[in-house]
Parts: sequence; C-alpha cells; structure tokens
Amino acid sequence: MIRLENITKNFGRGESEVKVLKNISLDIKKGEFVAIIGPSGSGKSTLMNILGALDVPTSGKYFLNNQDVSLMTDNELAKIRSEQIGFVFQSFNLLPNSNIIRNVKIPLIYNDNIKKEERIILVEAALTSAGLGKEHFHKLANQLSGGQKQRVAIARALVNNPKIILADEPTGNLDSKTGDIVLNTFKRLNEEEGRTIILITHESHVAEQADRIFYIKDGEVTESKDKNILKVK
Repeated sequence: MIRLENITKNFGRGESEVKVLKNISLDIKKGEFVAIIGPSGSGKSTLMNILGALDVPTSGKYFLNNQDVSLMTDNELAKIRSEQIGFVFQSFNLLPNSNIIRNVKIPLIYNDNIKKEERIILVEAALTSAGLGKEHFHKLANQLSGGQKQRVAIARALVNNPKIILADEPTGNLDSKTGDIVLNTFKRLNEEEGRTIILITHESHVAEQADRIFYIKDGEVTESKDKNILKVK
C-alpha cells in the first residue's frame, strides 16, 4: 500500500539548509498497524506530513497504491487526503461549540458525491465505529471528556471511509487509562475493519501496541524487531 524510496526532505538553502529526512525507505502493507517512534526533533512530524500527503519530499519517491504521490499537484494531493487518508491529531481539532454530529460531518460537506440525507447515516456509523454511543451524539464538543473528544476525532477521520488512519500523538493529551481506551479503538479498527493504522508517537509503551515499529532518529529510520529495546528518552 505504501512504499517510500530514498526519501529526503531539506529545509532552507545554502549554508542554512537543514537535512531533516535522510534517504528513508520503508514499506507498509495494507491492513498493517505500524508505529513510528522517535524523540522530539527526530523528523517524525516531517515524515508524517509526507505520508499524509501534506507535504512533498525534496527527493525520492512515495508510492501510495502504486500512485507516485511525490509527483502530484496540490489538487491531486488534496484528493488523496480527502479520499484515502483519515487524520487524528493530539489536540483533537474539534469545533468546541458545535455538537458531535456537526464535527464529524465536516469532511462530508466538501464531498459533492454524497447527498445531504446520506451524511447523517455515515456520521452515525462512524461514531459507532469509533466507540461512541448515541447518548453522546447531540452533546457539544466542549461537554466531552478528553477520551470522548479523541473518539469523535477518530469518527471524523473515518467518515469518508479511508483505508489509512494516520494518528499523530493521539494519546498525548490523555491520561494513561483513557489513552489505553483510545489505543484499543485503533486496534479494533485494524483487526475488525482491516484499516491500515500509522501511529506517530514518542512513547515506547504506545508504540508497543503496533505490529511493526519504525524508529526514527536524526532523520534516519530503522525497523526494530524487538519491541523491548525501544526506549526513547
């Protein structure tokens, strides 16, 4: 599903140029649950932006479903983001004074192929899949707990039925118990619905929930075969 070939990403020019990603090559198969772990400044956010079609590499190739994403226009990248990838962020990014249904419905507003009467069906299905009961559907986002907010964010990522969920530090603002609930939601989406999960984190106990782990440091990536050696300071 995903293949990176010698991806580099540089910022700045001349003497001020900084090489953030250095010849990264990796493969992620359809239906896998993988984690990318690394300390602050390691390049993991830059790598996430490239995987999510939010940015393009300086050099190298990025293939998504055999399409060369690294050569796409801005409009083509936007289409990839809206149809194939669902995003979940640490800060939830919800509209605080809007109810859950409106928050989850936002991605559908820009999809002309979905009729208005179909949107509520898709929204409720996504919320159910993310683990939220109907008693919460009409609550405002600012009335929810942190864990509930993150599950709303997961539902919003699911509503366009993407095959890939890209989660950036999804437990970063949650206590450990609530974080485990959110991680179990990702595991269920992977195991029961076959979605490909890419989880970005700096916490080893979070990365250990994945089937495969990539460790990034100083812009270089290695795959760990032993989860127990991943101790990020």
